[in-house]
Amino acid sequence: MPFTNPQPPATPDPAEAGLGEGEPRIPSSAIPVVAAVIRRGDRCLLAQRQAGKRHGGLWEFPGGKVGDGESEWGALARELQEELGVALVEVGPCLFTARDPGTSFLIRFWASNVEGEPQPLEHAQLRWVTPTEARALRLAPADARFLREGMDRWEDWGRESAG
Repeated sequence: MPFTNPQPPATPDPAEAGLGEGEPRIPSSAIPVVAAVIRRGDRCLLAQRQAGKRHGGLWEFPGGKVGDGESEWGALARELQEELGVALVEVGPCLFTARDPGTSFLIRFWASNVEGEPQPLEHAQLRWVTPTEARALRLAPADARFLREGMDRWEDWGRESAG
């Protein structure tokens, strides 16, 4: 099964410590950020950032900063509830890691499965898009990089989760 339960495991593992399998440790100078790659068939969910915020008007995969003492999975669950009103039910692999240019943010893009219908609680709007449609949108820099460089892992995850 490609997903694991987002509840903390009985024994510590790298994912609970904020690491995906084979992922490097987050440097102490970096601010960890998580982004959920939520898939529905051949489409993924993108959210448009509110005007007035960093990258306002640009499209992104939903998520946010990891709080002090919070695991990446815990941050994903919290952010998806706050931003979209959905429950995180499963977390798959870390699909990609990218720095947000000009900041200390280190963003990890996690394959995610949610329960509920996403609502734009903190975004201007939401869209379910194919990768080709996503590339036509004005994306935040790290999200655009994920689509350019991490697409093969997105497609592999889709085949695994469908089978």
